[in-house]
Amino acid sequence: VAAGLVAAAAVYVSATIHPLLTGLSLVVSLLAFLLHRLRYHYDSNARLYEPDNVRFESTGQVSFASSAATKRLTSEASTESLAFDRTKFESQIDFNRYGLVVDGKPVLLVAADFDYWHMANGHLGTWRAALLHFKALGVNAVRIRFHWGYHSSAPGKYNFEGDHDVAKLLLLCSELGLYVIAVVGPYIGEDIQAGGYPHWLVQNRSIRLRHMWVSGWKRFCPKFAFLSRQWYSEILPRIQPFQITEADGEGRRPAGSSGGCVVLVQLENQLYDRLGQRGVPLCLRDEMRFLAYTARSMGITVPLLANNRKTTDLVEGTWGRVYAGLESYLRKLRLLPPDFHVDIEGYVLFSNTLRNGKPPALLHQIRADDSPFVINEIDRTESSTYDLPLELGISLALGSTVVSLSQLMPTLFRDIFCSLHVRELPEKHSVVNDTLEVTPHGHHTRLLVYLVRSFSQFLARTNDLHERPWINRPSILAARSLVISGAEPTYSAVRRSLDVDSSVEDLTLVAFISPEKVPDPKQRQAFSIGYVLADDPINARPLVTLEGTVSRGGSFVVVLANYDVMTNPRAPPLRLLGSTKPIYLRQTVALESGHMTSEIWIVPHESVQHGQMAFVGKVDVLGEASVEYLTDGDSSKAAAESGDDTNVLFSIVEFKDNATLVQVTSASQCVYIVLLDNPALETVVADIDDASGRARAIAWGPPNATFDGGRVRVPRSKTDQQLVLISSGNRGETVAAVEGFRPAGGETTRYSALPFIREYKRAGDKPSIRVAHDRAETRVTNWNDYKWKLIPTYTDIESMDDIHAMPYSRDLGSFAFLAQDLTFSSGHTVYRGIVHLNHRHITDDRIYLQLNGRHRCTVFFNGHNISGHTTFSADLLKPGAYRGPDFRLDVHTYDITDHAFIGQDDESLRNEVIVLVESFGLGSQARLLNDARTPRGLITAHWHGFNLAIGHRQDDSEVDLSNEDQDPRTTELKAPWDMVG
Repeated sequence: VAAGLVAAAAVYVSATIHPLLTGLSLVVSLLAFLLHRLRYHYDSNARLYEPDNVRFESTGQVSFASSAATKRLTSEASTESLAFDRTKFESQIDFNRYGLVVDGKPVLLVAADFDYWHMANGHLGTWRAALLHFKALGVNAVRIRFHWGYHSSAPGKYNFEGDHDVAKLLLLCSELGLYVIAVVGPYIGEDIQAGGYPHWLVQNRSIRLRHMWVSGWKRFCPKFAFLSRQWYSEILPRIQPFQITEADGEGRRPAGSSGGCVVLVQLENQLYDRLGQRGVPLCLRDEMRFLAYTARSMGITVPLLANNRKTTDLVEGTWGRVYAGLESYLRKLRLLPPDFHVDIEGYVLFSNTLRNGKPPALLHQIRADDSPFVINEIDRTESSTYDLPLELGISLALGSTVVSLSQLMPTLFRDIFCSLHVRELPEKHSVVNDTLEVTPHGHHTRLLVYLVRSFSQFLARTNDLHERPWINRPSILAARSLVISGAEPTYSAVRRSLDVDSSVEDLTLVAFISPEKVPDPKQRQAFSIGYVLADDPINARPLVTLEGTVSRGGSFVVVLANYDVMTNPRAPPLRLLGSTKPIYLRQTVALESGHMTSEIWIVPHESVQHGQMAFVGKVDVLGEASVEYLTDGDSSKAAAESGDDTNVLFSIVEFKDNATLVQVTSASQCVYIVLLDNPALETVVADIDDASGRARAIAWGPPNATFDGGRVRVPRSKTDQQLVLISSGNRGETVAAVEGFRPAGGETTRYSALPFIREYKRAGDKPSIRVAHDRAETRVTNWNDYKWKLIPTYTDIESMDDIHAMPYSRDLGSFAFLAQDLTFSSGHTVYRGIVHLNHRHITDDRIYLQLNGRHRCTVFFNGHNISGHTTFSADLLKPGAYRGPDFRLDVHTYDITDHAFIGQDDESLRNEVIVLVESFGLGSQARLLNDARTPRGLITAHWHGFNLAIGHRQDDSEVDLSNEDQDPRTTELKAPWDMVG
């Protein structure tokens, strides 16, 4: 403020001297402001207060000892001192510019947000069922956001028992073989009321939430920092034993990992560093510095993750370049302190990141820092255009190897934790519904996740196709580039797998194609992919071209090139040069002989998606498919088979319209291709081995089946009479039982000759239970049965340990009638007011009640419902705004004359008004806005049309009204009801 006043004075003085000095002074003032903001951004002079120097009272008040010896945070915590200790833990977990490395092997993480606090009262049974459904979606990790407010109902009180037991939740994740990204906050997301802060913290107005002084401006708040540390001291010790760096941790992953299941710990959430593209900083580096320092001091040894950036920030702009240059210059002059950042910076993916189908210009800077490109969240503010398969495909096409799928469930059924900021997400745009059943939109997402997981070893370390030079391998027939045509893609990318285990995998290519959207999502469009060979001397035109179709609904198509089938390791591999059919799942199964194996591929039926496959060399095909050979020296597909295998370069396999099972064999390798139609693809579920990417078992038929160890669990429905199971072992050894089903037996089907495919039928014909409701039920509410309390004052709140134990006697003061002051968030707050009226009190022809509340008011007067109103706006700075400051200008007036009880003579009749005010939720305190304390509940209430100060009760005796203190009744009657009481 002082700097602003000085700048204004300088502009005024300079303007009186010479006009040109005005512009110069404005520039100087702006530069001074930017320098001040940058310095405070990097070093806010924050101090470290040890717990011994802080007094934390039960009311939530925090005070610091005046003589406390403190240290500056920047002198104790730096990027280097808080970095992940590679020398000590690299054998368990490490990271590089491509992704995570677990137990020495690259790992691709596809995670889903698992909000355990949405599943209260279910505890481990509900958690286990939900996690099994998440595994059935194909994910191999969960991102758990630990909710401060869910565990802390009062200052200094924490609950980690029952359905709050996070240690049992982490142990369950470990038993199910799921990696965990632990999000410990204290702020965990803008889709949650107050970002996850406890209501008692929101209620305490002496503490600056998220260090927010005013909207858009922060000042480091020691009280808030200390309370954040207290939350960390409760949650981090419960996470610490489950870190993957803990060799003797409680949570040991069954997949053979050397430690627990927690691989990353995320601090804070969406703490956006700058305004716009690399613009003015808005947060404080000391926010993250303090949290990282606290986490390391409490035993967190895995890499620390942030989620403070948007992918749109990677799009280079003019202002960003200017500001970055200014910042770099000031740092060289040592006018700015050293920067601070955690081990890995995560990003929120925005769909407009790809402009003109090109990746963002600054994407290369991420990998230059030897840090992986992590997509922590996928923005879904525009639910009408939300397409999770598309966003997932974009993430992978950009080279991300850690992707979190956020908010998989619809927001229609969410509970009191949900923020009103999240726009309604209909079920058609969600992945699972409120009963954890996969939606039609979720079917496409699951298939893409399966494809990614099946070939994760090739996607875990990739770069752009021509990012590095090719190794000259003239003896290897393989594609070294792809030519995509006909699909009119909005975006396409080809990524090249790095050499991980063998020189062959160095040639594996993965193409991502996003077809152009059209109004009719069912319309299919033809496309083709040309394969330019590595030993092609011209290296300009494709030698092999495959045709296919894609849906133009907007989802990504992922195709593979140069994949080797190695079912017989002693023989040359069978190379798949390319396929325009996506291979969703692959599995290795034992054949009848026991010592021979074969691969099984799950692909879409021709009625779903047309496509071809090209194999290197000559292959034989059995089943509903044809094969054409491309011979040496012939650039077209030869119609006749060649008797000499050495002349055959490629075999082109094309599937017939009725194809369901095709066998492709070479001299020593074998592949079974299972083609599934839409009903089967919508129900297919797999148990995927994370190390190899191959499925242990695959099933389809009943909807929403899950694998739980060696069992298949199938919820009962009307359409689940048959189940098909593919198991890795001979005769289904990896699956012990299918609950509720029995082997079909005695019937000849298309799979009867294959020992590794088994068919089951529902055991018994028990119908689904249905309950008929023939009448509606009503409930009578007696307001007198409620446990009413007088509305407290702010003095009461500061002196009470429990708002619900407030005494009736209190000192008068400003009433704390807002919902958040009463520790309410969403849901109803019920207010009651009583007034006794006599005909002498009436001053007007009509009696009115004026109310202002947030967000929905329902009004009852003397037992009559006199309707209500809703004050809710999606616009900023409007009455009832769903986010940001709220202009409280929306007052609604009700005429209650016809329902009022007015006494005659000396009798005053009782009138009762009941107001139910439903809050849609607290502000989320996200990014720039200081809005968690924006008023909720009843704000103002006024009577009009009577005056209790006149016509008060008198008797024949004289009363000296010159001194009203003599008659306490007069003082009571004169108290106007101009505030809620």
